[in-house]
Amino acid sequence: MWRRSAPCDASRNWDYGMSESLLEVRELRKTYVKPRMFGTGGAEVVALRGVNVSIARGHTLAVVGESGSGKSTLARCVVQLEPATWGQVWFAGVELTRLPWRQLRPFRSRIQLVLQGASAAINPAFRSWEVVAEPLQILKRGTGAEQKSAALECMRQVGLPLDLAERLPHQLSGGQLQRLVIARALVLQPELLVLDEPFTGLDVSIQAQIANLLLALQRERSLTYLLIGHGLPMVSALADEIAVMQGGRIVERGAAGSVLATPRQGYTQCLVSVAFGGAAARPSAEGSR
Repeated sequence: MWRRSAPCDASRNWDYGMSESLLEVRELRKTYVKPRMFGTGGAEVVALRGVNVSIARGHTLAVVGESGSGKSTLARCVVQLEPATWGQVWFAGVELTRLPWRQLRPFRSRIQLVLQGASAAINPAFRSWEVVAEPLQILKRGTGAEQKSAALECMRQVGLPLDLAERLPHQLSGGQLQRLVIARALVLQPELLVLDEPFTGLDVSIQAQIANLLLALQRERSLTYLLIGHGLPMVSALADEIAVMQGGRIVERGAAGSVLATPRQGYTQCLVSVAFGGAAARPSAEGSR
């Protein structure tokens, strides 16, 4: 099993205004307009309803909830792939939601998104090392040789044998593909990784390997994680804090141990009951924080 090197400090101040936060989301709202087949205008779909969350540097916030609860919309708004309808996203003391495109660009390398479904996020015609090096090529960082060297180093750090460097994505296993997209996110040396359902489609043993990898990388690089997921046993093993989403709102939030041991909201109680066989409890001591 996987485990953190140190337990979660339940006494930590988790308010979104805390000075040590790397990421702060304040009253974030997102509304889509659903197009109609005929006529003008369309029905509004509210995906986020005043979301407030924060993450301290070097820590992990897991956002959990059923499909359609707004988790992935929150992830896209944080990385500025989707403009928020209302509210603010602060990163390292800078409000990203007010920045024009040119001023926002330097922050994109500091915040990286690992999309759900590894194969959908990469060019199938690229060799593995080219997949990892692509962000460097887009930003024109370094020579071709330097880009390849950096890509190979990131592949090594995520546990990919270098004899896979020349292989195409379809020649890799699901676990290897997931490691590849993590390496691709790391090549720009980000401070924050937004991980959208990183365990989807992987069997339990591979999920545990990826969880161990993420924990090791966090220790080595002092990374901060926003982890989007619906599988409580896996995300709780990684999280310092859990935020439960329902209908575009955060309905419960707190230190991971407290949320799982004594969930306050009925919706959270249901999630915990389903995940842990009818009892509100943490995973075994081997996997606890």
